Amino acid sequence: SFAPWRIAVPTDLRTAADGALPAANIVSMCFLDRRAATLRDPAALLASVSAEMRAIKDRRLGLAMARALRLTLEYARERSFSKVVGVSVSPPT
Repeated sequence: SFAPWRIAVPTDLRTAADGALPAANIVSMCFLDRRAATLRDPAALLASVSAEMRAIKDRRLGLAMARALRLTLEYARERSFSKVVGVSVSPPT
């Protein structure tokens, strides 16, 4: 099959500053896409997933989903507000 596989991976967004919290799950999701053919070579698959997860962790790319959701909500709020009052509002920076 040529259909890609999508692997959903929860990512921990906690930092050292969160260590004082009594209990906290600060998580997001990252998605790794692989072609079905790559699943035939377990060693290569493990190496590629490991490298991609290292990049996600080092660059804190798990925040991308949270940022995208925030921007989507800000856009939706702006659109709703402008429809009601007829005024365009710039989202906060």
